[in-house]
Amino acid sequence: MWIAECPNTIEPKTMLLKLNTWTETRAFFSTAYSNDNKKVSDWIHLTKGQPYYMEASYVEYNGGDHMSTGVEFEQTAIVNHHQAMKEIQELKISTDQTKEQTTIDVKNPDDGSFKLLFKHPKTNKFVQSSTIKCISTEEDFRKAVYNYYWKLIRSNIKIIREDLDSEGNNITIANTTLETIRYTIEVIKLVSTPTTTQIIVSKVGTQATITAKPTV
Repeated sequence: MWIAECPNTIEPKTMLLKLNTWTETRAFFSTAYSNDNKKVSDWIHLTKGQPYYMEASYVEYNGGDHMSTGVEFEQTAIVNHHQAMKEIQELKISTDQTKEQTTIDVKNPDDGSFKLLFKHPKTNKFVQSSTIKCISTEEDFRKAVYNYYWKLIRSNIKIIREDLDSEGNNITIANTTLETIRYTIEVIKLVSTPTTTQIIVSKVGTQATITAKPTV
């Protein structure tokens, strides 16, 4: 949790709190699961009537997730009782979510097949997919590469297939010549680091040109 040092600005920011573990919902004063992680900041001085930028960041791995924050204002009207006035704020939180996508382009697809070798981001070893037909359904493609993503980050994936003409446009008119099939692998789970840094294509009886572009 951070707060801007001055009103009407975003930078520079000061870190107020940092937790390294899961906690119960709104359990600001509970010691359960705390592991000595402080959940209430020290008092800070702000200028009355001025807006202050606050920022919170958290990571969700598995299971339920939540993030709660509260603000308590000092009450000077009552002597020796700075907690005399408490306030509950309702905050609207929105996120910009960008899911990782990797594209596989199969130019001049035929009846052949191929395999994908994903470079594991931690071990730097290559993990091979099952055999994928050049002209494959979205579901068959998903099944062929699913195990890599599940074992790595316990995430499902979505495959988007696009049939493209010679200009790279989606085919919408019948009898248009198919030049490239583009398969997009979309990771359902939000990740902060790439799931792979390199993909090698291994052809199995195909003359198609196959290129893989991982998101980095």
